[in-house]
Amino acid sequence: MNISFKSALFCSLLGLSGVSLAAGYTYKVPFDGDYDAAYSKAFKKMVTEVSSGATDPDSLRVNIPSLIASEDISMDGSEYIVVFDEAKVKRLISKGEISVWKGFSQPLVAWVLLGLPENDDLGEQKYKTSFITDTEDQFLKELRNAGTKNGVSLLVPVFDLDDMTALSTSDVMLSDAGKASSASVKYSSGYALLGVLSPEAGGPYQFSYHIVNIAQKSEVLSNSVSGSLSQVAVRFYQDLKNNAALFSKKNVITEDDRDSRNSRDNSSDADGVPGYSHVDALAPTGFWCRAR
Repeated sequence: MNISFKSALFCSLLGLSGVSLAAGYTYKVPFDGDYDAAYSKAFKKMVTEVSSGATDPDSLRVNIPSLIASEDISMDGSEYIVVFDEAKVKRLISKGEISVWKGFSQPLVAWVLLGLPENDDLGEQKYKTSFITDTEDQFLKELRNAGTKNGVSLLVPVFDLDDMTALSTSDVMLSDAGKASSASVKYSSGYALLGVLSPEAGGPYQFSYHIVNIAQKSEVLSNSVSGSLSQVAVRFYQDLKNNAALFSKKNVITEDDRDSRNSRDNSSDADGVPGYSHVDALAPTGFWCRAR
């Protein structure tokens, strides 16, 4: 394609001045002469990659050009290379504007009910719920497989006498965080899933769920998703990713955390980055272009 006069001049100036691209988050996007569009495309790629899909780039209100450390155009003018300033990107992360998803370090304990309407002896319709205890159940398989792709290990309780005594179907329906935590603590110190899977008229399923922080004995998130079993599983984990900030390290308080809180070094905002103990773990990725 033809290079605009502005593009050609820009490339020429870069070449003559010996300007090199700064280190940072580098992204290469198609270019048709529209600089603002190129900036937007590169920004969306950066946010999606850095957050692992947890943050919608369109939801952010930032001045994109102010984040750019350097930029360049490919030799044939068909692509634009944008380098975002590493420190500024990490600042957005530490401020929580970009939420980062890295999955759960502890297993997610799944207390899942199957809810089915049925008629009693008088012909009146009631709603019957029962735990899905078969680990080979198709829905649990879908949840487990989708979890693996999203950094979450799904753990299904053994449903022994202790489990059945500690948590009833009514407790799950009422999303009793205290009882759920007590029943789950022998399996994980992270999170518990209290969910009800119900078939809807016409075929799709609805999955209503609550996520409980086991250590804090409190509910973190509740929502419902619908679709086929595989769609429900995918949408469930997307919900978690969309709310990644709720699962950041600073929101997960364990007994060890309470004991060591007074001695912890809180001098760096980097420790509060969702999913990371240190911002330095966020290595820049993407297309690295050669300095001109």
